[in-house]
Amino acid sequence: MAFYTVYLPEGRRDADALEQAVLLRDRFSWAAFIFSGLWLLWHRLWLGFAGYLVLAALIAYASTVLGLGPRASFGLEALLALAVGFEGVSLRAAKLERQGFRLAGTVAARDLERAERRAFAALIAPDAPGVVAPARPLSGREPDIIGLFPTAGGRS
Repeated sequence: MAFYTVYLPEGRRDADALEQAVLLRDRFSWAAFIFSGLWLLWHRLWLGFAGYLVLAALIAYASTVLGLGPRASFGLEALLALAVGFEGVSLRAAKLERQGFRLAGTVAARDLERAERRAFAALIAPDAPGVVAPARPLSGREPDIIGLFPTAGGRS
């Protein structure tokens, strides 16, 4: 079972907003780990790519100035690639938020198709079974509860 975060254009919940919805699978990205720079460019994460280049250049510079061997340089580059692999989805989410998308909720599903069905069911009918509760109430008002209980007073 995988978790997907659902992003919608801010302030919209109509059919067009559902067409523009973006679902991001919350997981380690092997493609981002293996092809870090190219992966950042593919997803048009320009700031992330600039940061990646700066860090890669600093590692190369530090390797020559400090006289680190090839194993140490490779290890540092691998750590940088590992960071991109773990944080790649977070970078994509931050880009979506800068573009005016907002987190609508989280969905648990086996694959993307099922996640889309569950997410759209939750957005259309918020009380649909089998859907993880959205991060924010769909009505736009704050919830009356605090903590882990589904309703005020602990009643379900």
